[in-house]
Amino acid sequence: QMAVRRWIARRRARIRWAAVLCVQRFCRGRLARLRTKTLRRDRGVVLVQSVQRGRAARRHFERQRGAAVTIQAVARRKRASRVVKKAVEKARVKRSYEGQIAEARERLRAEAEEKASVEAEKARLESERAQLEGKASNLEEALKAQKTEHAKELSQLLDGQEKELITLREQLDATKAALAAEGERRGAEERRAE
Repeated sequence: QMAVRRWIARRRARIRWAAVLCVQRFCRGRLARLRTKTLRRDRGVVLVQSVQRGRAARRHFERQRGAAVTIQAVARRKRASRVVKKAVEKARVKRSYEGQIAEARERLRAEAEEKASVEAEKARLESERAQLEGKASNLEEALKAQKTEHAKELSQLLDGQEKELITLREQLDATKAALAAEGERRGAEERRAE
């Protein structure tokens, strides 16, 4: 009888142990699936955000480049019309000595104006470059802040999953303890029954 009871007890213990292993496998699989799903979703969100930011930056850059090209074309047209007018005027003035003196003065004045306009254009372009650099640094700071926020959210999610895993382990330990107590109680009952 003792051997039969031992055999029955072992068989029950094996069945319980198989059930415990099954629950553990299910829990581990669920946690792994949740982790994988979260990581995939987060990667997709980051990709969409980066594509959107790149698109907006490219659009902004194209607008500014188009504006710069338009400004340059207007400036070149004005400069070319001035050159043509000056060439016509030169032809008239060249006939006399006074015209030559006036031509020299005009050339000096034109060079001074051109130098001033070039310097003004240079200053304007430098200010635009400074503004663009400021915007780029702002965009970089915003990106860093977004990455930091994303990392915080991810760590919070991982902390939550770890807490859930700890809770599941505690439940598993409690179940094991209950099974052990049940086994001891049945063993005690069987001993009393003998």
